[in-house]
Amino acid sequence: MASQPQLDLRLQADRICCLNHPSRFSLVVFLTLTSKKPVTLIRDASGRYVGVRQTLVSQCIECSDAESGERIPVLDGKHGPQSTISEAECPELMILEPKRSSYITFTTAMSPRNYEFAFDSSELKPDRTYNIQCKPSALGWWSLDSKEKIDEYFKTHGELPPSQSPPLRCEPVNATVRFATRDKIHEAPQVSISLSAPSTMSLSGKPNFEFSLTFISHATSPITVLAERDSVKACNTDLEILDTATRKRVAPDRIDAGNMDGPWLREEFLRLDPGEPHVEHRIFDQLYSGLEELKPHTDYVLRLVDTEWGWWSFDDIDTVMGYAGERGAGRLGPAKVIHPICDEEATFRTLPQEAGPETFRTCRNIDVVRTLVQP
Repeated sequence: MASQPQLDLRLQADRICCLNHPSRFSLVVFLTLTSKKPVTLIRDASGRYVGVRQTLVSQCIECSDAESGERIPVLDGKHGPQSTISEAECPELMILEPKRSSYITFTTAMSPRNYEFAFDSSELKPDRTYNIQCKPSALGWWSLDSKEKIDEYFKTHGELPPSQSPPLRCEPVNATVRFATRDKIHEAPQVSISLSAPSTMSLSGKPNFEFSLTFISHATSPITVLAERDSVKACNTDLEILDTATRKRVAPDRIDAGNMDGPWLREEFLRLDPGEPHVEHRIFDQLYSGLEELKPHTDYVLRLVDTEWGWWSFDDIDTVMGYAGERGAGRLGPAKVIHPICDEEATFRTLPQEAGPETFRTCRNIDVVRTLVQP
């Protein structure tokens, strides 16, 4: 006898849910089919039919306070959108391919996407930890027929074709995920950047054009920021060279590093102690930096472009790496964006051939510290 198909359920939840901030919290349920053939399921329905969403809400998933055990109804839909599918309409169907995952998302977003459902945080309390548990269950209706064939049957008969049997088993892969609640998000700390660069650049690349950035945090405690400095340095995405007269950008080439997959890496995080300089040494490589537009015996301006650090925490890097996980998994949690301040520029002159020893100049600081406000 051929083995019966099975639906494996894997939970993924954001690490932090902010109760009084319009940040997005999501619980994602990944559905993976163990079968040799595709299976059609009811994704959402109302009335006489029960879909995957209804099964997850009523049978599979429970949220409870990790300390008291009190159950919290976060998926019951009381404060979120209800199904708009009438009993006269064919229920919303979904196709699952063998050994490939689909997913259903529950979110606190004020305007959820049309394929998402409500996660109700109104009864959660701040500064608590909650468990989301997934229990085994079964889907009463499923079919090996194609979606097109099922739609045609519904148009003809006014109902879905009979279900395959027995009911499709749903088994949790990870039985529990945990998240914490916060009443608000910390205000972003101030970070300033100073720039030091040579007064000349040899277009031959000998010697190298070496410069440095110095980061100083004005937070009251050490912070860890997701700065991704390796990728920034590789593409020089934080710098631009301007024509002194026109102030138009002439270099380096604009490079889109694209989106990366996989886990967050330790070197993508930067730890800054209050008031302690963190110096980053850099080199403009003439072969790869798009500097061919520069002309000899010409003055140019080197400056930093506006920079954003989208995530930070008071946790140290070891702690962060313990929960960071995969990119896009939401394990870092929400944070207010840091906008580092750098009001400094460096003017340099290009030389057509090897030059002698370079004289470094420290850039003019345009009253950076005066503009800073302690968080």
